[in-house]
Amino acid sequence: MQYAPAAHWDQVFRTRRDLGKDLDWGDQWTGAFAPILQTYQMQNVLDLGCGTGNDVLRLAQHGYTVVGLDHSREAIH
Repeated sequence: MQYAPAAHWDQVFRTRRDLGKDLDWGDQWTGAFAPILQTYQMQNVLDLGCGTGNDVLRLAQHGYTVVGLDHSREAIH
């Protein structure tokens, strides 16, 4: 499996920011996994590939301790 390099994602996020458009999937991810996290009484979440941190924020607002990491510095800038 090959992943796009950080430079690619830096350009994607820089362009979207310049256009005033965030890359946000809404509650597509958090809506699917929140019930599982609740069932297993999870308190801490690691979001790998967090982008601009929208899901990190959503989960934190629901009481989770969340760490978000992304390959792109532009995404988390």
